[in-house]
Amino acid sequence: MTSPFPPLAERLKSKLDPQDLDSTARNLLADSFSEPIVEEMSAYATGKGDLVAELVDALGEAGDEEELYRTITDLWLELKFEWARHNQVMNYQLIRKGEADPRVMARGGVCSHVIMALESLLRPRDIAGLTSLVAAPLEHCPSED
Repeated sequence: MTSPFPPLAERLKSKLDPQDLDSTARNLLADSFSEPIVEEMSAYATGKGDLVAELVDALGEAGDEEELYRTITDLWLELKFEWARHNQVMNYQLIRKGEADPRVMARGGVCSHVIMALESLLRPRDIAGLTSLVAAPLEHCPSED
């Protein structure tokens, strides 16, 4: 039985095309951030798309689909940890200074957008397991105590 979906590489490319991410970042951020920040975050978003394009170029063959899926989960973890760091920094900036750096907020937003796109390609049980790891990474490490 053939799958009703295009190969994973094609779905990944279509969801996270660098130029589409650039346009999306500009559209999402233009009303809330200054032009220099929008330009910087546009480049940041395009860079995330370039990471995806690199994955597809390296692992886009039909025989590599399982490995591509595993590598997408690695990218999801990387972005989720990055998003968590941006949120932590933003929260502490708000507490200590009364305001957060708009760049930190915008980077968190870009990461969130890419994470959601990746999640649409992952199995729900895999997302649940990965989320558990991100929520408490130290609990997954052996303790010497």
